[in-house]
Amino acid sequence: MIVRPNPLLIFLVVVIVCAIVATALTYVTGGFASGYLQGKVTIGPLCPVERVNESCVRAPDYSTVKITITSQSGFAQQIDVNSSGDYRTSLAPGTHTVNAIHPYIRANGVPIQIAVKAGETVTVDMDIDTGIR
Repeated sequence: MIVRPNPLLIFLVVVIVCAIVATALTYVTGGFASGYLQGKVTIGPLCPVERVNESCVRAPDYSTVKITITSQSGFAQQIDVNSSGDYRTSLAPGTHTVNAIHPYIRANGVPIQIAVKAGETVTVDMDIDTGIR
């Protein structure tokens, strides 16, 4: 008895193997990989000019700061800053515009345009000047 392979089964196996190889190559070359944006936000000064025998110890309130990221395609996202002023997020490779939103004060140095590459991290630190003098 001669067993002939089923052509449909062979076709399905070839398609599945090709899909697995294509997916692996795309991932390895960065097609599906993300890049990262991270940074630190500083807020200050927090106290007016100090006088003799007066001290001012205040912690910055990072809960009011939002980081916005807009891609070239127009997709926008907003991320929070943690209680230490740090932030980090994954982004699709490409060009993005980064900005900081604070209800009363503007951050120095933003908006800024960044180029994100797969597997790499871009750092954007921001200073928010409270205007207290």
